[in-house]
Amino acid sequence: MEDQVEPTSPQSPKMFPSQAVSNEPPLCFNKAHFTRADFNVERFMNLARRRATLKEIHNDLRAYLRSIQNGMIELINDDYADFVHLSSNLVALQESIDKIEADLNQMRGAVEKQGRANKASGSYRLYPGFGTSGLLVGKHPSPLNMLWLEQFLSAVVETSGFRENLVPGSKEDMAYNKLTARIQPVLTEQLILSLTSDCALLPMLFSILQLCGQVDQLISKIVAAVLLPKIQVKKGKSLEFLVKAIDFVNQQRSDWKKKLGDHWQGGVEGFIDQTLLTFMIKFVETNFAAILCPTTPEDVKQFHGFVTLVLDFIMTWPTAAAHSELLRQLRAKFQMLVYYKMTTSSPTKKIDAEIDPARFGFLTADEQKIFEDDVPLNCRASLLIFNAVQNVWADETFLLCITDRYWDFTLRMLAKHQAWGKAMVSTIMALDESEFMGESKWKVLLKIRQDLTFVDQKVFDMALERIWVKLRELGIDTAPFGQCLTKNSQKVKADCLAIDLQINTLLQALLKKEYDHVADVPRQYRWTKKPMPEQHSEYVDAAKGIFNDFLEHSAGCGDVTELLRGSLAETLSYFVEKADEVLKSVLATGSSISRFKKLDSVILQDGGHSDESKIRHQIALDATAFKTLAADNEIEVELLNGLLDKLHAASRETDA
Repeated sequence: MEDQVEPTSPQSPKMFPSQAVSNEPPLCFNKAHFTRADFNVERFMNLARRRATLKEIHNDLRAYLRSIQNGMIELINDDYADFVHLSSNLVALQESIDKIEADLNQMRGAVEKQGRANKASGSYRLYPGFGTSGLLVGKHPSPLNMLWLEQFLSAVVETSGFRENLVPGSKEDMAYNKLTARIQPVLTEQLILSLTSDCALLPMLFSILQLCGQVDQLISKIVAAVLLPKIQVKKGKSLEFLVKAIDFVNQQRSDWKKKLGDHWQGGVEGFIDQTLLTFMIKFVETNFAAILCPTTPEDVKQFHGFVTLVLDFIMTWPTAAAHSELLRQLRAKFQMLVYYKMTTSSPTKKIDAEIDPARFGFLTADEQKIFEDDVPLNCRASLLIFNAVQNVWADETFLLCITDRYWDFTLRMLAKHQAWGKAMVSTIMALDESEFMGESKWKVLLKIRQDLTFVDQKVFDMALERIWVKLRELGIDTAPFGQCLTKNSQKVKADCLAIDLQINTLLQALLKKEYDHVADVPRQYRWTKKPMPEQHSEYVDAAKGIFNDFLEHSAGCGDVTELLRGSLAETLSYFVEKADEVLKSVLATGSSISRFKKLDSVILQDGGHSDESKIRHQIALDATAFKTLAADNEIEVELLNGLLDKLHAASRETDA
């Protein structure tokens, strides 16, 4: 039997004829078995045999196969129909693109044709203007009058209106350039004459030259012919002549403005200002080349005065916004970076050499007099750093335009000072000797500490009184700068605390060394037949001398004074421990001697006072002196009171 084929439709093309399929009869097996991942033929047949015979299974399988084949044919036909539809759309799209391209080409041709026609028309219209302008230039009156200028301006306007349509290198372009070359000398000469007289023709002449594009050349000629000859600089009076030049520029601008009257506004004002500023740039560049890039101390001094004048001139120029580029060029003539290096390199080199611990040195008394009533600096390195910071912010050195560099320099100098302080502390503490450069190590450390605090405080005061004022002139918020100084002060405070600990260590060692002499008291009275002591020992005076010496040198350092009180309290406790050890030793030694020589024969001497009582009395006098010292400095040492109570009790027992 022939297979039935469905009729095809031109709207739905098919690649394969589809089979006519009637409603599929029920099958004797479940089609879902074929999609299972664990499909097994034997299992499938066993299940199917339970429901049908082999022939029925065979027929149903063939029917299911035809169903699957027909489904695949339908899918292929659908894809083929989509492909045919897409192909027909692409053909239509290509036709549209071709049509648009043809239209664009036609439009471009029309535009190019019109452009050529316009250029031809412009070139044609140029010729009357060329002729009129050439005729007027050839027969210009001397001097020029307003009637001639008006006629000439009309011809120039007619000609310049088509200038942008000319092809570079064309005959018309060359003719135009020749015309302007003939016009420029005549008009420039007349404009200079007008500028040096009543300025009546200046607006008209300027307008013509502006249309011809000859303004830049005009400015340079005015500067060279009119302005520069007015001021002749003489050697040795540079600053004086700069002042004259600035006054001349301001006066000349005022005179021209007055002469021009209502014509001053607009392009004429800009032209005059541009001319005067160009003159200033040329004048400075020509006459003060050595000062613009200072290489000697004398040049540096003059540089500051020059820049101060020029910056004031720039800040007060009436049309600064419109001529910012020229004003920037004028300022750029001054090599600010060279000036900054000249003012900071020399002190920086000296400081770098002086902060070497091997070159440490103290200031002389004469050098310290500059601080008047202030606590003076002590070390040369500190003075150099402090002077360097002061110098860059001094009125005779400071320049507003390089404030950022001065601030960076200030922070670097403060950092160098702190690093120097740390290096000196490490160097001094590494020495085995008790002195450094002829002074006690603690005294040197205390002077370094005073310098760190002094410089930090003075720079902060300088910031409040001078630096912040200069920063506010620039409209800068001073809060971030204050935070920098606060952070620096915190570092200095931490460094001072570290120095305090080192001083405390040295001071305690010196005091304890004196307190150790309490162990010598028994030797002074054992078997010596000395009378009962009436005053404290010499080591007490030595310890008090160390303490008072420290108080004197630490004047003005509140934190150090508190540290000293703590050191005294701690070391007095050490004295009590040593005194207790001595008393125990005296007691043990006295008992042994008494048993050896029979108490009745040795205990009483010198009016009934034993050696032990003299020793206890001497220690009591020493302890009392230390107690007085502690009380004078508002220090309470309980152990010292306990020692005195013990000594007094022992004395009462002996007397009894």
